[in-house]
Amino acid sequence: MRAAAARVPAVAIVLALPATVVAARNAGRIGRIVDQAVVDRHLRSLTAVLATDRLGAEGFAAVHVLRTATEVDLVRIERVPTG
Repeated sequence: MRAAAARVPAVAIVLALPATVVAARNAGRIGRIVDQAVVDRHLRSLTAVLATDRLGAEGFAAVHVLRTATEVDLVRIERVPTG
């Protein structure tokens, strides 16, 4: 909504990593590790969302799904001024 109000495109970047990668990165967090039951619930929900076009229906100009740790490690995000 905020992007639409500002008349700029909203882009979704989805981290759809394998459960083993998510678990390893969660275990390596400093400070607060998320309970595995919460992680599992999130991964199930994410799988269900990606099986549909719900993100596209939300009005995103683009949806980018990163499925591997390598893709996440290599991604670069660049903001391009409009107007």
